[in-house]
Amino acid sequence: DKSQPIPEDSDSPFLLVKAAFDCLSDTEKKRAYDSSLPFDETIPRGNESESEFYETYSPVFERNKRFASKQKRFKNPPSLGDDSTPLEKVHAFYEYWTHFESWRDFSLVASEELEHDIDMADCREEKRWMMKEIDRRAKALKKEEMSRINLLVERALNCDPRLRREKERERM
Repeated sequence: DKSQPIPEDSDSPFLLVKAAFDCLSDTEKKRAYDSSLPFDETIPRGNESESEFYETYSPVFERNKRFASKQKRFKNPPSLGDDSTPLEKVHAFYEYWTHFESWRDFSLVASEELEHDIDMADCREEKRWMMKEIDRRAKALKKEEMSRINLLVERALNCDPRLRREKERERM
């Protein structure tokens, strides 16, 4: 990377625009930047009543859809729906979220957490060490995100009134 870091106190509009352009024109840098922006990662507790289910879970799934990678099986991520959604669509929704893939890149977040600036490394070995540490932390953050998504899906599956009714019908 040949771009020079911009000092935080830089007042040069040209340098700020150049840095922004460099970030936005590079897909990986843009994803890393977008992933570092504040995001509400809270998920419901899993003890919601049937009447609260849709208004509680729908916005959470919609919010997390932002980071969805394209899946071959689904052109568009399915929505949670409502009480009248056909069971095939409900199962497709959970199938999608069970196999959810996120494009989120935590390398910038990891770099900031570890306070490693690769451009300021004294030698190649130090730069490689920093990159390995950043990569290790980014993978751990990605794993935490996927655990959070899995917990969200698990809680929704347990609370979904449509699936509860289906199980009751199967018992009879």
